[in-house]
Amino acid sequence: MKQLLFAVTVFAAAVSFADSSSVKENYTRIFEVTSAKYAKNHIVNPGQGNITLDYANQSVTLTVQKLSGCRTLICPKIVMMPLVITAPITSILTDNCGIHTVTAQLDERPVDGGLTQIVVLDPSEITCQTFVAVLPKAKYVTKHYNRMESKEVVTTSKMVLKDISASLNLN
Repeated sequence: MKQLLFAVTVFAAAVSFADSSSVKENYTRIFEVTSAKYAKNHIVNPGQGNITLDYANQSVTLTVQKLSGCRTLICPKIVMMPLVITAPITSILTDNCGIHTVTAQLDERPVDGGLTQIVVLDPSEITCQTFVAVLPKAKYVTKHYNRMESKEVVTTSKMVLKDISASLNLN
């Protein structure tokens, strides 16, 4: 009985998630950040942002413009360099409705760096009917070890996205 239950569980998991072979290979999606909750450790005074899913090069890029902290007319015009994070795609999970969960991460912890992870929910190929629209979302997570406090520090920023690939004629 236990073996049958285990077999049914494994089969259900295999049916609900597929591997990355179901995703189109030469495929790029660009998402605009419509609302975000950025952690102060990630960016201060954030401006417009976007996320690029590049399935052809197997990478995800998060770009956020930085605004100058000065809000008056007498401030000098300062061009701030944007925050640009690029990480290789490590996994693509597709559920039974065709929604892709793309995980990209860059792990530099073995050389005293940190872990950078971007997780994107891409509902562009959804096949199921839903009562509520499934919005693309992203999560930007960094982890590093704080030697002074002897603990790992995890910082998370969350974003709601809007697919602008169709308006740019990328597909």
